[in-house]
Amino acid sequence: MPKHHRARKQQARREQRRTGAAYTSALAGTTHTHPAPEMAMLAELAYVQGHPLDLERAAALVGACRAGCRPCQDSLIPLVAAHPATVAALTGAALGALPPGLSLLLGSRSTRSWIPLLHQAPPDGRADAPVTALQTMSPEQVREILEDGLDLWAAGGAPAPVFETLTVDHPIEVDPAYDAFVTYIADENGPVLPMLPLIPEGVGASLEDLRTRCGLPAWDMSGLPPAAAEWVARFDISSRSLVEIVRVDDEGFDDVVLCRPAEQAALPQEWWELLDRTSTVVLCGAVTDLDHLDTAAQDGRIVGVRARARFW
Repeated sequence: MPKHHRARKQQARREQRRTGAAYTSALAGTTHTHPAPEMAMLAELAYVQGHPLDLERAAALVGACRAGCRPCQDSLIPLVAAHPATVAALTGAALGALPPGLSLLLGSRSTRSWIPLLHQAPPDGRADAPVTALQTMSPEQVREILEDGLDLWAAGGAPAPVFETLTVDHPIEVDPAYDAFVTYIADENGPVLPMLPLIPEGVGASLEDLRTRCGLPAWDMSGLPPAAAEWVARFDISSRSLVEIVRVDDEGFDDVVLCRPAEQAALPQEWWELLDRTSTVVLCGAVTDLDHLDTAAQDGRIVGVRARARFW
């Protein structure tokens, strides 16, 4: 075989290993790529030290997710899922930046059982507990955890912060009033929704107020809360900001106002784009302790609904 043919086949095999593409496609040069983020920072995570990472393939997968390219995802996900350290880095970077209590809202049962390893000191002193735990899980569980992390990467929310405050220092004509935080939530099947946890601020703002005056149902956070068409979150398109959160009556008039910021606060671009696609936002509260939000939910101290998003 001529030398240049052997070199071409070797290159095709390397391309196949890197991208997950079929060998014939790699040989023909018909594989394609997507813009992908820089992944070098994943190697700095404490719990993956001493474990080799496939950062090139991880970047290709995130690029495919953000581009919505299903063929590339189908090809790359099994390859990355077979590499526990890379799964730990990708999912840990996405979910580990969230407060521990809030991160437990996200994903499958497998993910919720794995996330605490990112924050707890292992009893044996080993820093790589997130990696070793994945090594003992079934392939199905590892894939679930990977795909939950990819949901946030696809939304553009990792590793940049996906949790920030919308300050409501001086509510206008709202009493009781609530502050709102910006984050995401995903159910066990993967779709991500924007979420606004509500923090009591005005006089009388409380869990009891949300239950009685507002009629919000209890939510244990084991799945998405019920849809409630009467609840509407309104947003200003030009400033990309929250205008108000209200409940409308049967005639279409506002009868309860939960939040009406006095000043416009621009929402994160990736959060706004997700809101634009889904036209739905999860409202939940009353949030008083972010680090123990899951415990509050299990104790019946969280209420929530899926509200409509409307743009002005």
